[in-house]
Amino acid sequence: MTMTTLYVLAILGIWLVAASLFVGVGLLVARATGFRDGPLPLLFWLGWATTIVLLQLLHFFRPIDNIVQTAFIGIGAAGLVIGRRQWTSIGFFSNWSRSAVPIAVTMVIANPASEAW
Repeated sequence: MTMTTLYVLAILGIWLVAASLFVGVGLLVARATGFRDGPLPLLFWLGWATTIVLLQLLHFFRPIDNIVQTAFIGIGAAGLVIGRRQWTSIGFFSNWSRSAVPIAVTMVIANPASEAW
């Protein structure tokens, strides 16, 4: 395995963790608003937007440091645990043929990010 492949896989791993945490925040927001049956992209963007808004508001009072980052990681992880039934019922990884195209596109996008081109 070449270093470029390892870089691409590392970037994919980081993006997968970040996307999962955004979905976790989205699950918490959806649960708080009573909207329980959202599709995965909606939960991702809901979590992303909520995280951005909260970080912007928090930045008025304190810098965004490791404590805040750790807190948001915990919030996202808690959202995934609390909403695990909804998260697993979406079934994104249960059908690998449906997941192969987005994963391949993401690898193509991650390749230039690893300075391989």
